[in-house]
Amino acid sequence: AVAGILIAAAAVAISSGDDKEREIAETSTTVADTSMEQVQPELPVGEEEAELLSKLYRAMEMQDYTETAIILNENEDAFDALMKSLEGEKYSYFETELEDGTVTREMEKVTSASVFEGMVLTRYNTAFYGEFSEGMPNGSCYAIQTMVLDHPRYSYAEGTWKNGKLNGEGRCGYRYYLEAPENGFVEIEKRGPYRDNPLDGAFVYETESSSGETLSWEMKAVNGVTVLTPQWKHFPFRKEYMLGAVENADRVYVLSEDKVATVLWNNLISW
Repeated sequence: AVAGILIAAAAVAISSGDDKEREIAETSTTVADTSMEQVQPELPVGEEEAELLSKLYRAMEMQDYTETAIILNENEDAFDALMKSLEGEKYSYFETELEDGTVTREMEKVTSASVFEGMVLTRYNTAFYGEFSEGMPNGSCYAIQTMVLDHPRYSYAEGTWKNGKLNGEGRCGYRYYLEAPENGFVEIEKRGPYRDNPLDGAFVYETESSSGETLSWEMKAVNGVTVLTPQWKHFPFRKEYMLGAVENADRVYVLSEDKVATVLWNNLISW
């Protein structure tokens, strides 16, 4: 009888130990679940919109201009609805990979005190990626803006920004990423020093034709206005100025007299 009591007591002890371990395990699971919920901040958009932003962010993080443009163009209505849901406010979006491989998504309203590195969707067809402070691009940054004319294309502006404008070395242009209009350019680009968005100094204007031919012209501008250096040839009877290409002097860039004082060389993607 005594042995029976001892065996029963041992069984109770083992049972109590199992219950305790089970209780600890359940508590640990709950804590882990709660911890994961705390790691991922609440976003001001739904899951489907968050997935779309993540897709765009990853393309911009890789500086894949074409993929970024495709995502913006193919989801124009979705991005338009997203911007309306945010009531036109600018939000930063960035992702962080933790030590365990978990990726968190974060969004914060952009204010004059915001300092971050990430992406900002400013319109349904325009996004910026890079360094931001004082609530605007400040530092290394680039912007993509998409549109569909005869064929889909994107405009871009990349370089050093200050107070939301290109200031320093940069490049701007546009590219048709599927096919170019017949007898048109696939891409044009303006590389040089920018000051508050216009080019200011010596720069290179480069074009790529649909046949793959690349031509470039070395020019100079002051506050976005063309400087007529001695390399330009004036043809009064045609009311035009002409400048030969670096690769072939017979391939000329034509500037009409009525455009001489016009701001032609600047970044058109505004913050």
